Amino acid sequence: MWDGPQRAPTSSDATGMATFTLERDTLRLTWEVTFEGLTSTPSGLHVHGPTPAEGSAPAVFALAGENFTSPVTGERVISIGEVSLFVQNLAYVNLHTSRYPEGEIRGSIKKQRPQC
Repeated sequence: MWDGPQRAPTSSDATGMATFTLERDTLRLTWEVTFEGLTSTPSGLHVHGPTPAEGSAPAVFALAGENFTSPVTGERVISIGEVSLFVQNLAYVNLHTSRYPEGEIRGSIKKQRPQC
């Protein structure tokens, strides 16, 4: 879910949602990201981390290539270090656009326990 304060405030009304699923046995991560209302063309979509108390973190991996539109889906096998960013709530999604190269919309990735 995209929530929490923006570190680089924008005047955008854009919204988005990211859903991640991690297969614990294989470390295969799948995702679906949806967004709407961007002020300009999307130029990047990444997971960033580890999240500092203030400021920005480096990109860990891309969720989309060039010329993407909503929805964005994908998968990859992630490392144990990347898993730790997710399970410790230290990662965020950042959607960059031509108008806002630092990120037009951004939100923390929060783990949720599976429903049994």
